[in-house]
Amino acid sequence: MCVPFLERIVGAEICCNMEYVPRAGFAHSPYMPLNGPIRIAASWIPEALPPQKVKISLTNREPFSWESIRRGKLDSIFEIQTIGGQRQSDVELAFTYNDQTGTKIIELSADVKQEERQKMRLTYSSQDVYRQAELLVAMGRNYEEYIMKNTYLVETTPQIKLNIKSTVNSIPERLVPTLEMIKMYLQTFVYLYDIAEVSMESNAARTLETSLMLRSPDILDVQVKLPGVTMIRHGMRLPVPITEVPGPQTHIIRNVADTLQNVFQSQYATCKVLNNQYVTYDNVTYHYQPPGGCYHVLTKDGAIRGKFMVLMSRYEKDPTRKIVKIHVGNKIVKLLPDMTVKVNDRKVNVYENQKYEYEHEFFIYKYQQNITFEAYIGLYIVYTGENVVISVQPIYHARTVGLCGNDDDEQTDEFILPDHSVVSDPTVFAHSWIIKGYSCSDACKLEPKYKIIRETINDEYQKCFSTVPVSHCLRGCEPRETNTVTVGFHCVPADYSSVSRMEQMIMSNRPEDLHLASKSIDMYRMVEAVVACDCDRCANLPRPYS
Repeated sequence: MCVPFLERIVGAEICCNMEYVPRAGFAHSPYMPLNGPIRIAASWIPEALPPQKVKISLTNREPFSWESIRRGKLDSIFEIQTIGGQRQSDVELAFTYNDQTGTKIIELSADVKQEERQKMRLTYSSQDVYRQAELLVAMGRNYEEYIMKNTYLVETTPQIKLNIKSTVNSIPERLVPTLEMIKMYLQTFVYLYDIAEVSMESNAARTLETSLMLRSPDILDVQVKLPGVTMIRHGMRLPVPITEVPGPQTHIIRNVADTLQNVFQSQYATCKVLNNQYVTYDNVTYHYQPPGGCYHVLTKDGAIRGKFMVLMSRYEKDPTRKIVKIHVGNKIVKLLPDMTVKVNDRKVNVYENQKYEYEHEFFIYKYQQNITFEAYIGLYIVYTGENVVISVQPIYHARTVGLCGNDDDEQTDEFILPDHSVVSDPTVFAHSWIIKGYSCSDACKLEPKYKIIRETINDEYQKCFSTVPVSHCLRGCEPRETNTVTVGFHCVPADYSSVSRMEQMIMSNRPEDLHLASKSIDMYRMVEAVVACDCDRCANLPRPYS
């Protein structure tokens, strides 16, 4: 792709060439085009005889004065002429500003007089620059061959929203392959790095629509519509909050100063485990005594290709201390109460006040009996043996799951289970994030199961199924300690044919097929959730139960 317009001015042509060579044996996919080498080359092609002279002149078609600018009117022509050389050219740049009719109009045009098609004009018009405006770009013969219309509109109710729309009447044929390749690379980048949701939709041709909506002062939803594809990103955290739309009375200097101060004061979202007290990313506090031997998902990147997961377990020899296991990429880092550090089950030496870096993925630092772990993907952990403090970058906003919550700045939906249902009981919530055992010889003796109870409702005998699972002992174990929890139940008349099928699916550990979390809740009941088990009969069970 070349820029021949400059040839008339500087006597040279700037060209850029990009060549993509697919690797043999790979099927083409719209989401995986980067399976071969890409060569990019830029060149400067001078003419045989560059211009000998360049003449520059400025003409004001309206008398120029500061008073005319204050009144809102300016009309000037800037002209460049090249003399001598292989070609001679005459380029005219015109600038017009008019604010006398109530509508601000700014016009900039470029005209190569020797070429009818090398013309371009930009026209900006707006009655309220803080709310809406239009930018018209016209190019080609008589400024009519290619016309791009760009508009923006700012809405303030019910939420602050910015809509930007760009439409072109036609696209030069030589640019079509380049634009298609750019769109393909953009889709690939967004898909591979899980930046936004990508869906194929029949959007308007030759149109780009972007919508930015503030869900809260520092949370932004973004939607981009291209021909044939829509990309949506929910819950993007802004580095500083936006509390108002700029207007004529906005104090620019004060706002810039406040913004810079907020940027320097902005911090990662932080979750704390202080003994048996948990403080989530969204500052919700609850108490929970984890059962011994069971790892819990403390926090995890909930994206499809999650970048990290942090597990935590209570130390059997001292219930006040904890074991932390960190999954980053294909590495597993284990932090033990005696301040031992293991990477992929191999002990590594981390010395006081010295940084231990592992393969440019993370580093570990020990200071005053604290261990600090920091991964370059944006995960920061401070571990004392008894307490754990986790911080994550804003890129993980609204995509974390686990005991630390989802970091979406909402406190009403903090106790979210793996099936995305929301409960009010912190013990039910915490038990749902247990990494369950599979046999009674495992360290964790618990597994989640749905409760079935019998109730008489309106003089009718019914069977009721809990809409969320409650912890039970594995086969071969008996409850040694329980906690009372409150759960919702969905009830069905006992004589319905579907009842026996539902019971069978729960007994055969296939409750996900019932979608109980989406069922209506007919009543709430207090039930016992197991927190500790005795497994004296485990050794007598046949495999795979032992």
